[in-house]
Amino acid sequence: MKYRNSVRILLAAMLVLSGCSAPASARSSALSPASSQETSVSREEEILSSMSLREKLEQMLIIDIRNWNGIEFRKMNDEAAALFQDFHFGGVILFAENYSDAPGTAELILSMQQRNQESGGFGMFIGIDQEGGIVSRLKDGTSMPGNMALAASGSPDSARQAAEVIGEELAALGINTDFAPDADVNSNPANPVIGVRSFSEDPETAGAYALAYQKGLNQNNIIACWKHFPGHGDTSQDSHTGLPSVDKSSDELEKTELVPFRMGTAAGMEMLMSAHIQFPQVETETAISRKNGSEIKLPATLSHAILTDYLRGTMGYEGVLTTDSLQMDAITQNFTQEDAARLAIQAGDDILLMPIAMNGKDSIDQMNRYLDALEAMVNDGTISEERINESVLRILRLKNTHGILDQDYSSIDAERQKEHAAEIVGSEAHHAVERNLADQAVTILAGRESLPFDPNGKKIVFAGAEQTETNALEYGWYRLKEEGYASGDALFLSYDFGRNLTALKQAVSDADLVVITSWYDNITQLDPKESVMIPSVQEITELAEEKGIPCAVISAGAPYDCSSYPAASVLLAVYNPTGVSSLKEDHKPAGLYGPNIPAAIDVLFGAAKGNGTLPVTIPEREGSQFSDTIAYERGAGDIE
Repeated sequence: MKYRNSVRILLAAMLVLSGCSAPASARSSALSPASSQETSVSREEEILSSMSLREKLEQMLIIDIRNWNGIEFRKMNDEAAALFQDFHFGGVILFAENYSDAPGTAELILSMQQRNQESGGFGMFIGIDQEGGIVSRLKDGTSMPGNMALAASGSPDSARQAAEVIGEELAALGINTDFAPDADVNSNPANPVIGVRSFSEDPETAGAYALAYQKGLNQNNIIACWKHFPGHGDTSQDSHTGLPSVDKSSDELEKTELVPFRMGTAAGMEMLMSAHIQFPQVETETAISRKNGSEIKLPATLSHAILTDYLRGTMGYEGVLTTDSLQMDAITQNFTQEDAARLAIQAGDDILLMPIAMNGKDSIDQMNRYLDALEAMVNDGTISEERINESVLRILRLKNTHGILDQDYSSIDAERQKEHAAEIVGSEAHHAVERNLADQAVTILAGRESLPFDPNGKKIVFAGAEQTETNALEYGWYRLKEEGYASGDALFLSYDFGRNLTALKQAVSDADLVVITSWYDNITQLDPKESVMIPSVQEITELAEEKGIPCAVISAGAPYDCSSYPAASVLLAVYNPTGVSSLKEDHKPAGLYGPNIPAAIDVLFGAAKGNGTLPVTIPEREGSQFSDTIAYERGAGDIE
């Protein structure tokens, strides 16, 4: 397929920056005549013509190996080594289960690439979901504040800076693909799976920050995979556990969900992930669900109308298209593995992501049967080999663009790679960037006139919804003490989502100042029958108000809980509940931690200003639901 001039120019510019050779698509196209009488054949097309059908199909698979024979897969073993020698997969996606530490993970990744290449395979996509914030897989890395927090800072350059740090850490490990940014427009406060993973409810804002995020990754030659097309921001169900539906017309989708993806396409977006979501006003084709025999509309991942007719045709997207995980319930509850694969390929997906959980010797037999079934579908004409060739050519071109295709992994010094990974991942310089970005994101919705708090001679109670948040409060406090901003007595409690409320109320009654975290990630938390966390925080704010004790509430998740606390003296939104799993004796984190709650402590006690603004609108509550009345407009924030 011939690339448009704007895409050629953008790809060429990226290659100059990254030092990679120009992609074949930018040099010549086998589907277009050369300037002379001869037809130019690209490197990727030469490879494609030499591949067997089986090898082509293997290139279209990105697998996961979270466990092998019941043990977390963090180190190469003989059986797994044989897997990479017998199959030449397009890539591997890593998860937290694969991560030991930076050196160990760098060694694992290099061993996978080497085993694959030794037996004649090409360089693989090594991918990971390192969005930042609540989706961070590197256990000793720099998590960054998360997308909604970055948008709260008011500058897309915050997203570029965060992604540049993430990209540098991924590259040091040998990871070349990040399944990020999340370009969903979070227009539904009841969304249980996107929330703070989205930059904003405003489509143009979401698109601008996603573009900046892509730029940051590309600066380290990391492929950015945008997700989840055509948009997961207006769902009230999680596709990991069911099949969501967005009942919007194509015109409505054009005005909201599709805006960021159009912006990405215009800027040369290289990889895109489809969503397991039904769009009944757009999709007409149906299938019979294996779950209950009912007739269902095809989800976007399996929709030719959405992926080929619209995305490829109307939008003009020319990059690689991957499914979301095919192990998610939205797919497995409704389709067999073979039917999901057939429909996905026919729809236009290039990569089948995680089609089978590779977890031991039995899964190797299962993979062989899966590939046998795909081969049979091509051989009997159910899927055309031309369709397979289109996908594999896109994959090979993208790999060539980023220097993956012919990288000589045998020449890489494993010990030096491990040393480099240890130097880069979670470095002090990266954490300094992380802290600055988290400080910029803190949004003061009420009580700036009370700040900064004077801690001198005060008895302060810090209360976290769970122990990890309490640890984050403790880390933030002792960091400020070390820097000279804080003094006084501090008590740190976990109120255990409300189950330890009695002890907390006793402590608050004897306090001079209270700081408490709250967080929201789904609408059931508004129902006292389902969750006592928000009612518990309300009780504490009301008790403190009654006794004349200043009380600061830190909304640590999606900020939709902020309308629940009118009695709070100070109300902050920080957009990421990730705390500190464990503290060392010096009160510093051991491993990965979220920077957002400590950033709130910076603002409360004067080490940062807290000039963030809301990227979303917060509605008033009406019992256990949200009302149509607005509590805080998008853009709200008490800016100094």
